[in-house]
Amino acid sequence: MKSKPQISIRLSLGMAFAITVLLTSGFIGFSTFYATRSFIRDGIRQRLENITALAIANLDTQAHARIRNRTDESSEPYQRIKRSLQQIRAVSRDIRFVYTYRIDANGKITFVVDAEDANSPDVSHVGDDFPETSPLARTIYLR
Repeated sequence: MKSKPQISIRLSLGMAFAITVLLTSGFIGFSTFYATRSFIRDGIRQRLENITALAIANLDTQAHARIRNRTDESSEPYQRIKRSLQQIRAVSRDIRFVYTYRIDANGKITFVVDAEDANSPDVSHVGDDFPETSPLARTIYLR
């Protein structure tokens, strides 16, 4: 009769220890990844909120409300707001697009002032649709 090969206790304990170390390392790695990702996102969100708060403080809301169509792009208030947005973009090198938008009573979101140069292919004009808005964002904006 053949005897079954026995796994030594030393090998069993070694394998159990290795598996425990691998599982613990994996758990710590995933936990660190998610905590770091959350920390970075919160930092970016806070920075954007601060920049937005500073931009709003410098924005002439009455002049902004009077900008209604593309012909207003040559007006002094439009140009003043555009310069202000361009200054924000110049100071914040990580931010690519700086613009304002408006939401009408029907929930349609349109651009008002865009900091892009007039010759840029990415420029948006007064009244251009803001199509990237998700249904969730529209709901939040309309509150």
